[in-house]
Amino acid sequence: MTRRRRKRQSTSISESNDEQDPTTPLSATANFSAFSEINREPKLRLMNQCLEQDPVDVACLRRLATSPGGLINNEMRRRIWPKLVGTSVHYLPSVPPPDEMLDHPYYRQVQLDVQRCFKRFPSNMKQSRIHKTHSQLSHLIMSCLYLVPHMHYYQGFHDIAVLWLMTVGFDTALAMLAQLADCHLRDFMDVNMERTMSMMSFIYDIVGFRDAKLESALQESGVGTVFALSWVITWFSHVVDNTSLALRYHDLLLASHPFMPLYVTASIVTSRQEQIYACDGDLSEVHQLLCKMPEESLLENHLLDAMLLFEMFPPSRFGEARASKCFSIVRFADFQVGLSDQAPDSRISKEKRRERRELERRQKASGRNGLLQIGVGGGLRTESRAAAALKAGNRHGNSDQDDTGDSDSVSYAQQARRFALVGLTASVGVASYLLWAVGADIFL
Repeated sequence: MTRRRRKRQSTSISESNDEQDPTTPLSATANFSAFSEINREPKLRLMNQCLEQDPVDVACLRRLATSPGGLINNEMRRRIWPKLVGTSVHYLPSVPPPDEMLDHPYYRQVQLDVQRCFKRFPSNMKQSRIHKTHSQLSHLIMSCLYLVPHMHYYQGFHDIAVLWLMTVGFDTALAMLAQLADCHLRDFMDVNMERTMSMMSFIYDIVGFRDAKLESALQESGVGTVFALSWVITWFSHVVDNTSLALRYHDLLLASHPFMPLYVTASIVTSRQEQIYACDGDLSEVHQLLCKMPEESLLENHLLDAMLLFEMFPPSRFGEARASKCFSIVRFADFQVGLSDQAPDSRISKEKRRERRELERRQKASGRNGLLQIGVGGGLRTESRAAAALKAGNRHGNSDQDDTGDSDSVSYAQQARRFALVGLTASVGVASYLLWAVGADIFL
């Protein structure tokens, strides 16, 4: 029943997209902001159902993340974001402590960027807490660079990192950053900005698809794409002060193609076409106009419009020669494969508990073997000493037949009996412990 209902809903959405005129920005024809509060409870139930399926229904989670309102709250983001990128904190490699990363070539730049990072902190956060969060953020970024040593840090990476740190915690944020550093963020983390600027040039392709006249006007003004650079490489984290809105951007971008920031940018640009025409090609005026983010109330409109543009003009239409220059496009196919067979958290937790119990069992067995070796070894050593004493007594008794020799032989015999008694006691003790341990294992 749920699957049928979900299928009908997705069909209706695609039908509405097909009817939309691609030359008219969706942000100018509808208001979707009111939908964010509609049907919250059914949406939350559907999210939980998708997460509990085995394997996890990532396709459904993507539709929910990109739908109006996104993933609703941070509790769901903590559970869903890792699934959207195909990672888990349970399988994260260990990283060195912070004091072992001081010699990293990017350490100083990371510290400078982190110390300037206050945007996502609550206004009433205590100074001690700010200092601790800065330390966590620094360690998070340096740990990511340690896990992907072939990547290069760029200014703006910390804007993404701090938002994820404050939303999902250190471990999950690290797993996600390490995963996306090799796909969605890969071009930004290259040795220079060449691939990033090549990627940015596709903004004009998307704008031209919707409005060729507008593309010509932008080209003639010479405004370029620098106005949107901080939008794209920080996933809008640097320019969106409202944390709830920034999270909504990331709900969409985590569930989408690596080029989705370009489509969001194109949607914002095309919604200002009349204002751009009014600038009469003046570079400074056009640049100043485009640097401004849209009104917060229009967020959902632009996100949905970006998805519409993506459906009508996907990256496959950019031309293979140009698109192949971007690592993110090349890696995205493999990234997609890794999303298809993810275990639900409940199964992962069971497997981890089973692994811990097996480890504890082996450690107990190792401890018992050690005690057994001690006990048996002690018993054998005691018995050998008893045998040696008895032999010595017999040898002494045979060589000396006088009264002194007889008394020494008695002394050796008594010592041999004492050693034998100690060895027998040790063996009985070991046997009793093993019987108790076996019984304890049975009842455990």
